[in-house]
Amino acid sequence: MSTDTLTYNETRFACRCGRFLAESAIRYTDHFDPSRYYGIRSEVEWDCSRCGTVVGDEWEPSIVVIGERRLAA
Repeated sequence: MSTDTLTYNETRFACRCGRFLAESAIRYTDHFDPSRYYGIRSEVEWDCSRCGTVVGDEWEPSIVVIGERRLAA
């Protein structure tokens, strides 16, 4: 039997200013756009306590690893 412990990374979303965001603060919407390859354009916006409402034209919230957790046996 192996003694290796299975783990996973605990992650959070972060604004471009570095503040952590709640998942409920991020909104994605899809729009019909015939000029795009698949005909759909996605827009993202989020609410940051420092920046206010941010529309991510070319940038989305980054995913930051904040710790490593062990899986329950």
